[in-house]
Amino acid sequence: MTRPTIEERFARLINPVGPHHIWTGNVHHGKPRMRNNGKLDHPVRAIMGITDRAVRIIKLCHAPLCVNPEHYRFHRTFDRKLARMGEFPNTPLWQLVIAILDDEIPEGPPDLVKEAKWLARRCK
Repeated sequence: MTRPTIEERFARLINPVGPHHIWTGNVHHGKPRMRNNGKLDHPVRAIMGITDRAVRIIKLCHAPLCVNPEHYRFHRTFDRKLARMGEFPNTPLWQLVIAILDDEIPEGPPDLVKEAKWLARRCK
């Protein structure tokens, strides 16, 4: 007998209510959880195949147990090492952000420096 796939288990453990997919499976501290490759994981992360822990899933709807992937957005957290290795766009903005995070004084157009400072505060 073959094990059910992630998609089959996900479909079995949701209850569609309007545009929401209400999770009926395991819940830990009020957040949905499902076993994926031997580890407990958020169902949206599992169904979307997101294994990178630097990718945050951010819920956009107000239904407490909604796991509809369309009701989430995905955000990759900033990592200076990855940025230096080229994982982030090599643009003047990101170069300024890295400079600010390295406690250097940024030089450039005032509006670009202002945006870089704003981004750097959120990347620490």
